[in-house]
Amino acid sequence: MKRNHLYQVVIISVSVIAVLFLLSVIPEFKIGSFTFKPIHILSDILKSTKENKADIQKIKPLYIDTCRKGMVCFEDFSADRSSMDTFFNALSRIKKNKEIVRVAYFGDSFIEGDVMLEDLRDTLQKLFGGRGVGYMPITSMVAGFRETIVHSFAHFKTYSVIDKSVSPVPIGFSGMTFIPEAENFVSYRPAVKRRFLNYFYNIRLFYGKSGSSEINYTLNGSGGKQAMLKGDKEVNVFSIPGDSIKSVSFRFPADKGLKLYGASFEGGPGVYIDNFSVRGNSGYGLMRTPENIFSQVDSIQKYKLIVLHFGLNVVAHGCKKYDWYKKMMEKVIAHVKKCFPHTSILLVSVSDRSTRLNGDYTTMPEVPLLLETQRELAADNKIAFWNLYDAMGGENSMVKFVENKPPLANRDYTHLNFKGARKIAYIFAQTILYEQFKYEKKTYGR
Repeated sequence: MKRNHLYQVVIISVSVIAVLFLLSVIPEFKIGSFTFKPIHILSDILKSTKENKADIQKIKPLYIDTCRKGMVCFEDFSADRSSMDTFFNALSRIKKNKEIVRVAYFGDSFIEGDVMLEDLRDTLQKLFGGRGVGYMPITSMVAGFRETIVHSFAHFKTYSVIDKSVSPVPIGFSGMTFIPEAENFVSYRPAVKRRFLNYFYNIRLFYGKSGSSEINYTLNGSGGKQAMLKGDKEVNVFSIPGDSIKSVSFRFPADKGLKLYGASFEGGPGVYIDNFSVRGNSGYGLMRTPENIFSQVDSIQKYKLIVLHFGLNVVAHGCKKYDWYKKMMEKVIAHVKKCFPHTSILLVSVSDRSTRLNGDYTTMPEVPLLLETQRELAADNKIAFWNLYDAMGGENSMVKFVENKPPLANRDYTHLNFKGARKIAYIFAQTILYEQFKYEKKTYGR
């Protein structure tokens, strides 16, 4: 009968671990030419943590603007601190001149489903006017949980900035282009319980070169109508004016090579924030939208502010330098500046994100490193910067958001839920209003 020797393996393993721990506490000593150095069996973990903390301590702000206590203001790196003036000047003129001020907000999954932007939009529309959600894509993977519009669709081919293969069609200004297939439809209904969004007014459809394509559309569920889409530009607009529209549906020909970008819903002068979120986009995807498409959209929309909000798809475990990302985004900013030469540009930093270290969730050590790279990016390119990480509360703020009662973030320790996003939207709105106050005081002395 064979004896069980497993207990001997356990005894040997425990003995080895005990000896290693004992050697780790013996101080370094030297005997002749022999030098004994302590053995740290957790050296890889400790070294990584210490090195990251050392790197973080080297990070220093490049520019700090005057700011009210308790607020995280914009850092304007332009030579005369005027990079946001186009936007603030437009806000100042809205009510007097009955103007429309549009904001193009490019981002990743942090804002998909209109998270954060729905409350930012609501606050600004309450103060400055405007009724409508702005831009909507033809299809969306988050239509099921978006609360600012009811959106349904079927049978469209989608091409996106994050596709790995080369797109056979130009990528649209939102980061996506849609091709209708047989038996397609797309419909939109207002969010009836949301103020400023409970009816449709001016509806606009954005599309590419059409080749004279006839479409069918329905308002309020009845009375189908036909219209001919014409246009030889890369971006064309078909408008449906109306008042208190409760729904709109479109059907498109599937054999005409029609390229669709999206629809827009607006109602009178005020502020409109177009949500251009693409899950997985690092920001560099904007380079896949051709210059002529962006430039033509600029002539139509006349955006007063472009927000670049990326980072969640860039920050990575073990990455201590983000120079490669800075070089990529410098090309993006140059591309945006060339296509939108009269528009303010605001770079929003990566938010806090947590990871599990030694059994506890804590801020990823790489987050502050990426954040400082983004600040340097804004400084080198003379645009404005907003530190979302600090606005959230800084280190371990995501942990606090998740553990809050009720929770303000999801348990992926990466994305805010609607309650947490509402809190950040309020902070962002307060910052915009305070910065506009500073602008008016500087410009008009009031």
